[in-house]
Amino acid sequence: MHRLNLVKYVHLVFVKINESGIAGSYVTEIQTEPDASLHILNIQAEFPETTGLRYRSETNTWRAVRRLDNTFFAPNGGWVDKIYAVVKPIAVNLAPNEKHGHDKPEVLKSSKVISKSSQQTISSDFTLGPPSEEIYKEPERIISEANIYSGKTLTKYQMAINAACQVLGREDPMLLVHRDELLKMAREKVKADGYEHKKGYSRSVSSSSSSGGDDHAGKKDLDKSAKRKHMDGEERKKAMTNIKALVESTNDHIHIKQQRIQKLKTCNDFKQCDVVSNETTQLLKQKYEYECQLASLKRKEAKSQWYKKKVKRKPAQNSSESHTARSLSIAEMLSKADTTTMSTSNTNASPASAAIQRSVNDTNASTKYSDEPSISIIDVPDEDPASAQHSDASADTLF
Repeated sequence: MHRLNLVKYVHLVFVKINESGIAGSYVTEIQTEPDASLHILNIQAEFPETTGLRYRSETNTWRAVRRLDNTFFAPNGGWVDKIYAVVKPIAVNLAPNEKHGHDKPEVLKSSKVISKSSQQTISSDFTLGPPSEEIYKEPERIISEANIYSGKTLTKYQMAINAACQVLGREDPMLLVHRDELLKMAREKVKADGYEHKKGYSRSVSSSSSSGGDDHAGKKDLDKSAKRKHMDGEERKKAMTNIKALVESTNDHIHIKQQRIQKLKTCNDFKQCDVVSNETTQLLKQKYEYECQLASLKRKEAKSQWYKKKVKRKPAQNSSESHTARSLSIAEMLSKADTTTMSTSNTNASPASAAIQRSVNDTNASTKYSDEPSISIIDVPDEDPASAQHSDASADTLF
C-alpha cells in the first residue's frame, strides 16, 4: 500500500504597509507566512520600533490588527487589498513628578522628530539612506533657533534678517540645521521684500558685487552708479587730446553731411535728404557730448594746476612765520628785562635799554614787510660814569 504525500499549497499574500496608511504615500509590500499570518520581525526590518498595525474600516475609523506575541493575524476577510499603517509607541517619562511628590508616567512632548522618509535607499557605504536630520516641529523652538543675530541692541537690518529666518524656518524646518543656507536665503528674502538700507547701496564695484548681477535690484546699473576712476595729469592730457581729435573728426563728418544734403536738395531727393539730416543731428549730439567731456577735463586740469601752485607756496610762508615768532620771543624777553630795570630804580631810564627797545621795535616792523631775517646794529650812546654804574648794578640784580 503506497503512502500518499499530501502537499498543501498555500497562496502567499503581500501586505501593503506604510507609515501613514494613505494610498498616495510610499508603500512597502511584505510577504505573509504560509499560514497567512505576518511576523513582526519582517515589519520591523522595514519600519523600526513598530509595535502594531492598523487600517481604515468601512466607517473611516482606525481598526487594529490582532497580535499574539510576535505574530499578526489577518482580519476578517483576509488581508485583502488594503493599506496598513504601522503603530509606534509614545515616549514615556518615568521620572518622579516633582509637583505631586509621587511617581506618575508623563507623556513627553518631543520637540525633535527624526525624519525617516529620506532613508529609503542604500548608499555607497552600505548604510540605509542618507544621514538622518533633526527637524524642529514646535513653533516656539523654531523662533528661538532660527534667529541669526542675538543681543539686546540690534539694527533694523538684523531684525529684518531674524524675521525672515523665522518665516523660512516655519516653511522648511530642515533649514535650521543648515544655517549658512538659511542666512543666504534670508538676505535674498529681505532684499526681495524691498528693504531700504539707511545709507543706500555702495557705489563701489568689487569682485563679489560684480559676480552677482541682481544684487542691486531696483537701483541703477553698476556702470552708471560706480565711482569715477581716478585720473592723473598725464592720463588727463591724453584724454583731452583724444577728445579734441574726435571733435575735429565729427566736424568733418558734419561738413560732409551738410554738403550731401545740399546736393540731395538740388536733385529733389527729399526722402534721402531726411535720412542724411537725421544722421547729421546724431553727429551734432555726439559732438556736444565730446565738448562737454572736454570742458570737464579742462576744469579739472585748471584745478590741479592751482592746487600744485598752492602747495609750492606753503614752505615759504612757514619760514616767514617761524622767523616772526623768533623775533617776537626775543622782544618779549627784552621787554621783561627792561621792566625789571625800571622797577629797581625810579631814576631816568638807561640810554642802553632805550636803544635796545628801539632796535627791537625796528626789527618787528621790518619783519612785517620782508620774509628775510634782518640784522640791526644797536648804537649805544656815550653815558656818564654814574649812569654806567647804575646800569651795571641793575644788570647784576637781573642776572
